[in-house]
Amino acid sequence: MKIAALTKRVELITAVVVLPIRDMRILAGEIVQAHMLTDERLVVGVGRGAFPWETARLGTPLEATREKFDESLAVLQALLTREEVSWDGKYYRFDPITIMPRPASRIPLMIASVSPEGIYHAARRGYQVQTTPLGGTHELVLRQVEAFRRGKAEAGRQGAGFAWRCSAGSMSRATRATRGARSSSPTSTTSGSTT
Repeated sequence: MKIAALTKRVELITAVVVLPIRDMRILAGEIVQAHMLTDERLVVGVGRGAFPWETARLGTPLEATREKFDESLAVLQALLTREEVSWDGKYYRFDPITIMPRPASRIPLMIASVSPEGIYHAARRGYQVQTTPLGGTHELVLRQVEAFRRGKAEAGRQGAGFAWRCSAGSMSRATRATRGARSSSPTSTTSGSTT
């Protein structure tokens, strides 16, 4: 919160809230509070999790995180945008609730994904994307960028303001060296650091 107090225009981006291990009814309220305390500059990076030991120890095996993430994201969006939300799904079942306080403005969500397929689907569905090659090759970064561009193009007007955030801190030395040598590479246009 100190960064929010010392700045006026900087977006404050979380990375990565692992949805399958959280309760969306509680998380939604926490997000609204943080959004208020950051003068509505919060961007919430969400993902399904990448580490089996993390998700399994908290009750969701990694193999089940895709399905639980999808439902959790839908619940979270509903709670952040509507009042009197009820749910009857596989992972969530609850009577109508309204999180309070209500958000004063839309809270942007950003999908964290490493796989090009996941990046494509996130962008196509209208989400900004957070990624890292996790020590992968330069070719992986290029596939990630291409997947983002394809998804953004398919989103049409909705994708016009999309952002791509790639954590350079997690790139391998070879990827960073290659990126520096190819100034026209799409990875040179990435922004932010969201590890």
